[in-house]
Amino acid sequence: MEKQWYAVRTKPRKEHYAKEQFERQGYETYLPRTLSLTSHARKKCWVSRPFFPGYLFLNLMPHERNWVAIAGTYGAIGAVNFGPYYPQIPSEVIAGLKGHEDENGVILCESNPGAPFCPEQRVRVVDGPMSDLEGVFRCMSGKERVLVLMDLLNRFVEVQIPLNMVAAC
Repeated sequence: MEKQWYAVRTKPRKEHYAKEQFERQGYETYLPRTLSLTSHARKKCWVSRPFFPGYLFLNLMPHERNWVAIAGTYGAIGAVNFGPYYPQIPSEVIAGLKGHEDENGVILCESNPGAPFCPEQRVRVVDGPMSDLEGVFRCMSGKERVLVLMDLLNRFVEVQIPLNMVAAC
């Protein structure tokens, strides 16, 4: 028999801790991550967050499916189950998630899959009143507009700009 993926619930904001504990026990884990823009004290920055808050995935052989030990792992609540049934996550789902990761293992999300820029990519306004200003691409805002984080007057401001007025730096 071969390994199967299972979803495991974790305690709030303990996904990374649970992942470390499972890896210490010899389990193969997968914790998909994404970037999130946070602001604190007038500063905005990108931080890595779990793509599925409160969950991670374990790749288990049949003899490793000790649900009591998994539930007893620090940081974990237990495997996702419906009574005695523990649903398997298809390998294609995990492969699809991994296929959307960048070189740092972060899943880049955008509101439009056909976005011409990647999140955090530096862009420059090429036309209009803000011509030649640079910013950081956040996401698509509809089909023809982009949301760009710009440093204006020593503050980071999100600006919606028509797509045809923005180019990669």
